[in-house]
Amino acid sequence: MAKIKRTEWTNKEDLFLADNYEIMSNKELAAKLNRSESAIRNRLRVLFLNRGKPEYAYYKEDEFIASGTIAELAEMFGVKGDTIRFYMTPTYEKRGVKNGYGRIKVVRI
Repeated sequence: MAKIKRTEWTNKEDLFLADNYEIMSNKELAAKLNRSESAIRNRLRVLFLNRGKPEYAYYKEDEFIASGTIAELAEMFGVKGDTIRFYMTPTYEKRGVKNGYGRIKVVRI
């Protein structure tokens, strides 16, 4: 990986981060701004731009049921957090798992 020269952050870069940090990954931001991923992570912290905990939408078949963090969804449906994570895996999709509640899909929102 090429070494990236350290330079002061500009207001334009800060505004770009503020507008895009929730929709772009640190890797994408770093490429766009020609900065390292650690520089992006540190600058987000300095600017108090926190992505927070990711939220997920829980569907039964095609019907939206609930949204929340993995812990909140697990508590709502009386399962472990690992079970909610499993619903998002390709393995679960391939198995065509049917359970007592019908086909479940969890997606990050």
